[in-house]
Amino acid sequence: MYADDLAIVYENKTCEKLEKMIEQDMRIIKKWMEEHKLNVNSSKTKYIIFKRKPEDYIEIKYGEHEIQLVRNYKYLGVILDEKLNWAEQIQRQVKKARKIAGVFKLVGRRIPKPLKKSLYFSMFHSVITYNIQIWGNTYGSLMKSLQTVQNKAIKNLFCYESRTATSFIHCENGILPLNYHIKFKLINQVHMMLTNKINTNTQLQINSNIHNYNTRTAQNIRIMSSNIRFNNCETVYNAAYKLYNDIPQSIKNLHSIHQFKNKIKELFFNELSALGH
Repeated sequence: MYADDLAIVYENKTCEKLEKMIEQDMRIIKKWMEEHKLNVNSSKTKYIIFKRKPEDYIEIKYGEHEIQLVRNYKYLGVILDEKLNWAEQIQRQVKKARKIAGVFKLVGRRIPKPLKKSLYFSMFHSVITYNIQIWGNTYGSLMKSLQTVQNKAIKNLFCYESRTATSFIHCENGILPLNYHIKFKLINQVHMMLTNKINTNTQLQINSNIHNYNTRTAQNIRIMSSNIRFNNCETVYNAAYKLYNDIPQSIKNLHSIHQFKNKIKELFFNELSALGH
């Protein structure tokens, strides 16, 4: 719930049971709204079914008004689609990114170098990476188009030749490629959960809390459902846990978020530099 926005999520194996659950809740919500002299804008209320079978359908009514079924919906700045493959979200990001990359081409040679990095992060990076830790965990083929635009934007702004190695331009300017930025965001999220820097109801289990064996993975986060996949992609949590498990223990032991972030970036830039050579 956000101010005057309410989203309700249901789960069931059959559409028939889903319909009954929702019908019952709609009656309760309508009664509560009427008692508190509040109105629901039924025409702006939509529903979406996250499904694998195209024929899945349920009928939802709020009072006498039938709620519209949509194939995608923008919620808190992110486009959710019925297949949860984030194709619509990424297409929108690519469209925005191309416009900004075009602006960079026009102004790149007119801007002093010390200002370019600030301009990149304020005007481009903040736009294309909004909530990327959620929708970036998808097919590599979808993300490739956005990565191409990021590379182009950096070359346009910092005035590199088109054939300049992308690993070089990222390392030279301290800008992580998108695939590394997603890893950075996921690893940082897990670290903040473990050090209680954010509130969450997700319970992380460490292997040493499950068994007493002194193994190399004793301090790793336990992967509870590693076989669960959606659209042939790992769940966000499992992807995050595996990435966190792979970083050196010396970095995991850092409690300062600032130091932790710097060390992760240093680790990634070293990897990039090695790839470039």
